Amino acid sequence: MLLSLQTNRSIAQATALPLKEGVQQVTKSINILSGGQGSVLDTPPINGDPEACLGYLSSYAISIPSGTSTYNWSISGGGLIVSGNGTSQVNINWTSTGNYFITAQETTAGGSTLPQAILNITVYLPSTPTVTISPDHNPSCAGDAVTFTAT
Repeated sequence: MLLSLQTNRSIAQATALPLKEGVQQVTKSINILSGGQGSVLDTPPINGDPEACLGYLSSYAISIPSGTSTYNWSISGGGLIVSGNGTSQVNINWTSTGNYFITAQETTAGGSTLPQAILNITVYLPSTPTVTISPDHNPSCAGDAVTFTAT
């Protein structure tokens, strides 16, 4: 694993680059405190259904939002952010089927940008259910007991 490190006065960002295929890149930010000690900063995961339907509105939210941070949301395609950009919750109208991803980039009140939270989404065509109702006997006379079966 290859490790790169970028720093400024208050944030160090370490990126572990994969050396073999199939391993994801991992980036963590470290808040450098006085005395050289630090704490790992990370954007909490995105909550929401990873499966959506074309033409439907879906809501996604940061699982543990910070009340003082702002969140820049983006999608890789297939939809439109209709409300919530800048907040910890966003609403997306899905306009195309396929596989996409949502990202949320947190900026703290102090101006530090944390690593992106990412959620993979699959958008499907909505299905149209059909129902068939059949009587156990037909025709029937007044007063007959009839059982209906729905499939």
